[in-house]
Amino acid sequence: MNLLLFDDPSIRQQCYPLALTRSIADFRIGILTLREKWSYAMRSLPVYVCTEAYLQPLYELPETLDDVIGIASHLFPEEQLLRIIGRLAPGEGLYGENGRLLAFREKDFLTAGAYARLTADAHAVVFKPAAAAVSHVAGIHTPIDVFAYNGTEILRDWQLLFGSSEKSQQQGEWIQSTFIGKHAVYSAPGTRIIASVINTEAGPVFIDEGAEIMEGSTIRGPVAICRNAIIKMGARIYGATTIGPSCTIGGEVKNAVLFGYSNKAHEGYLGDSVIGAWCNLGANTNSSNIKNNAGIVRIWNQALQAYVPAGKKCGVLMGDFSRCGIGTMLNTGTVVGISCNIFGGDFPPKHIPSFSWGGADRWMRYDLAKALQDADAWMQLKQQSLPETYKHILTHLYHQLTSTPIHVHRV
Repeated sequence: MNLLLFDDPSIRQQCYPLALTRSIADFRIGILTLREKWSYAMRSLPVYVCTEAYLQPLYELPETLDDVIGIASHLFPEEQLLRIIGRLAPGEGLYGENGRLLAFREKDFLTAGAYARLTADAHAVVFKPAAAAVSHVAGIHTPIDVFAYNGTEILRDWQLLFGSSEKSQQQGEWIQSTFIGKHAVYSAPGTRIIASVINTEAGPVFIDEGAEIMEGSTIRGPVAICRNAIIKMGARIYGATTIGPSCTIGGEVKNAVLFGYSNKAHEGYLGDSVIGAWCNLGANTNSSNIKNNAGIVRIWNQALQAYVPAGKKCGVLMGDFSRCGIGTMLNTGTVVGISCNIFGGDFPPKHIPSFSWGGADRWMRYDLAKALQDADAWMQLKQQSLPETYKHILTHLYHQLTSTPIHVHRV
């Protein structure tokens, strides 16, 4: 049996800018990515991803799959959904209230043209509707959901990884560090926790292999610190926060998710935010996460080409390969596209389109060759280089997203 996670194009549109450079299956929320969650929940079945054509080279997909269970990639593996999926017969599909396909089972599945078939119009029935129904299906429907559900997903992932155990597993080096609280802490082999305080009164703390927490750091769960992440001296991290693989974090962070390989290495505040991969927030970058009048925050919706309500709290949503210079001030509910270079001391606009370069009221288009060169340079700082596949993806997006003159505006 095989597992196929397929993107829903309507969800992809809503999840700008984070979905521009990855399948929804690779969104990290909690400890794990959605793809990893489903792999654990389905007992380590082989997992494949079906997404838009320009992204498919990132994901190996055989020509045929035998006895495949397909699941919309934005969904969480909740118990009710797992039970229904387990009862699907070959040829049956599970549909949501809006008619969108949520899951299916097929004996012999041809992957050629699969994305178009699986994501057809909401009223196009590809599979026989299953008798079972779901009243509510939890998952990621907008980028806001990533930080809004992060605490719940840390707890769910803890269950996937450790079962119902509340027993702490303190491996690695604990050097004059203090652990307090009723919930568990897990530190993998190869971790180093030096003269720091880990507080699990409000939720568990997960510290993966190779991670280092430097002197004077204070961490309040629920928090996930992924493989090879570095928490710099004196950092203050509040739940519910996820620090992705190989991120470097300093200053104050609250209820934020960093997908991986990004830096917020110095002082400054980041709260109620989602940061993509290979981003850098310069020293003393601060993001506002609540309005002075405690009103509803509005964020840019690329699909609607309009600002929409996002609740009382929202900091910054930043796409991959974007960077802020020192002292950058990001307004409440700022949305930054991919491959942006932001600098200057004034507030930039609340929506900065992809491949933009500038600050305050002076903006220009990022030259493609320069953008690729800079992306590669940042990856080399973490002993990697920009793969050809990503060069093709960024080039495709550059031509797709820069066909009209650059336009930024304030709200």
